[in-house]
Amino acid sequence: MSKLGMIIGEGTVFSILLFFGFRWINKSIKKEMESATVEKTFLLSVTHELKTPIASIRLMLDTLTRHKTEELKQQHILGQAQSELTRLQKQIENILLTSRTSTGRFENQDQIIVLSEFVGTELKKIQKWYPEHRFQLNLDPACKLHMDPELLGSILFNLVDNACKYSPMQSLIEINGKQTEGNLTLQILDQGKGVSEEERKKMTQMFYRNAQTSDQVSGSGLGLYLVNNIIKFYRGSISFSNRENGGTCAQVTLPV
Repeated sequence: MSKLGMIIGEGTVFSILLFFGFRWINKSIKKEMESATVEKTFLLSVTHELKTPIASIRLMLDTLTRHKTEELKQQHILGQAQSELTRLQKQIENILLTSRTSTGRFENQDQIIVLSEFVGTELKKIQKWYPEHRFQLNLDPACKLHMDPELLGSILFNLVDNACKYSPMQSLIEINGKQTEGNLTLQILDQGKGVSEEERKKMTQMFYRNAQTSDQVSGSGLGLYLVNNIIKFYRGSISFSNRENGGTCAQVTLPV
């Protein structure tokens, strides 16, 4: 009986080890597959995002070189090409910043920023890409914060860019800012369709795109993920809510 008991005991231990071994291998394979899927999604998203402005710029330059155009029209085409180049630069910056922040390498150079002045300057650049939208600033002139200008610019650009993409032409984008009790609150409000509660939980995930609008609205799914990483680094928070009369409110809270 003792020998039989030893055999049963050894068999049981071996079975348990075999079970956990298979489980570990299965998890490892699944993790590798998920990693490969994420990498593939990233490459596809980035490739698509970079190809669009490059194709636009090429078309504009072809128009200038192959066809005789009036000087006024030439200036218009060159202006559009410059705008697309700036957009391309922003997209590349997003990719590089996402890579850095995902590994915790921010390399931030913080300085005192007057919010009203900073937002006013940055908004002039964004307006060139969205001339069909109206913008309204409601910023307390006293609002200041200690932050890296590049990182704050990335937060502002991605949130305003997102608001414009998901709201009708000619609609109003509001940017509000105030400072209370040691925190600075920045709000980006649009007049779009709003977002469901389920979607709000996923919006800051890497590569997340709304399934209903992903074919109609350009994007890589990196913008809000990057924004969330930066805000977390500065020990702040971001939330999304629906407005009473329609649209979305993206609210950022940062310590000052």
